[in-house]
Amino acid sequence: MIYGTIDHPCEFDLLVQGRHREDWVAIRKEICFYDGKKGNNDLASRFGAQLANLCYTKFLSEGKGSHLKEAKEILKKTRTSVIFE
Repeated sequence: MIYGTIDHPCEFDLLVQGRHREDWVAIRKEICFYDGKKGNNDLASRFGAQLANLCYTKFLSEGKGSHLKEAKEILKKTRTSVIFE
């Protein structure tokens, strides 16, 4: 799953490239948000968890406590439990 936000619905091509042994593989998928549906609470919770994970990664690489504070706020907003404090 790919999580994210957009300001305005639009169309775009998603291109994923990878290797299978010696061969390169490319997958192209046309994405259109014009007829998209608004996400529910479960989706918001999973997206929040991904954002918090990014904050934890930044904390581990930079050591700044502000990243932990930001992760906690994100998890509070999405009503996801905080395991470590």
